[in-house]
Amino acid sequence: IGVGAAVAGPDVWVIDQRGLADPIASRLAIIGEVPGHQKALPFVIAQARFEREDLASSDVLAARRALSCAKVRELLDAVDEPLTPARFVKNIFSAPRLTTLRLASEPADLERQSCGG
Repeated sequence: IGVGAAVAGPDVWVIDQRGLADPIASRLAIIGEVPGHQKALPFVIAQARFEREDLASSDVLAARRALSCAKVRELLDAVDEPLTPARFVKNIFSAPRLTTLRLASEPADLERQSCGG
């Protein structure tokens, strides 16, 4: 993802589906005993983050709802918002909670986990 992303430029989203550089994929529940590349970000979640709204399927809409709820939104804001002094301080205080956050990989489960209910 490093060289490819650098060559693609800042206007192209490069998705790390194996979980090391993506804030959602890196927090998926660990499968097995050893964390690392065995996690796979479901493509529908990547679509929910980056696809145009008029192209969204029902699965993408469910994932998009999950990504808009408090727990996941806080995580995405921490990595996506401009790094202002206020955002830096906010990230320092939320880091322990966000570092230990584990997320469900299925959109419906992620929505229940993040949004409640």
